[in-house]
Amino acid sequence: TLPVTDKENNKKQGNVISITGSRWRVFPLPMFLMIPLTLIALVLLGSGGDNLRVTNGVQGDDGAFYVLGTEPNQGQLNVKLKWSAPLYAILKLNRLDQGRSSTIDTQREAAADKATVQDYGQAQKISYELGSKFFGGGIKTDVRFVPMKTDGMVQIMDGQNPLNLMPGKEPIGEDKIDVFTQDATIEMKRGQTRTLTFRNLTRTGRIDGQTIVAWTVRQPQGFKVADFLVKQGDNQVINPNASVFAKITVDEDNLPPDGEAVWEILTTDAKYQLLRIKLRLVE
Repeated sequence: TLPVTDKENNKKQGNVISITGSRWRVFPLPMFLMIPLTLIALVLLGSGGDNLRVTNGVQGDDGAFYVLGTEPNQGQLNVKLKWSAPLYAILKLNRLDQGRSSTIDTQREAAADKATVQDYGQAQKISYELGSKFFGGGIKTDVRFVPMKTDGMVQIMDGQNPLNLMPGKEPIGEDKIDVFTQDATIEMKRGQTRTLTFRNLTRTGRIDGQTIVAWTVRQPQGFKVADFLVKQGDNQVINPNASVFAKITVDEDNLPPDGEAVWEILTTDAKYQLLRIKLRLVE
């Protein structure tokens, strides 16, 4: 525009100009609406959990947790779970048992459940799934159960001699649950085969016959075990007054790191709840 220089203002009574103003926003909505919407989005998008685990169990190589009995012939075993999650997360915990799903009550980042033990637990597995209340899916962990059925009814022979075992008792898991342990060390040479005999002493004399079940939770890396079920999730059944044999050799194609490895076994016998056999490679 040009400044008005005419004294008579070009016969006009006054000058008028139109001004249009605009305001720039970071968000398309006012802040009093954006703040609650942002909080809702955080809850919906960030409500997942992490590191779901069983604090009163032993975790195997397969990632599953094994909960051990603390008294003979318990009909139920406790399962204690914990996880990590943001403070604003709204989560749900489901128990999956033989195709049936049920909701477990939670307290912040923890929960407790009771599972009914079926027989010797060998075919039993329960899963727990943690996820958002608003979306399906989530993280899952598997739980297996090792009840206490016999006491001192296992005999382990190394060839023709009893395996030299060191008994003990120590806490396991985050909750420090006391279990009975047996530790042994076996020295092996390349090309050598060592045979361990696991005998069930029940149904001998006047002792009632009972099955004994054993789970391998940690395989000995660098060694091979034959004729004994060591695959994760499988279990070895030892029938009353019967024996099973484990043939151990050095894995020539995959020698043990640091020259030794531990074979960890859980059993339904109270004296042998956690059996650890250290295999050591010697020249």
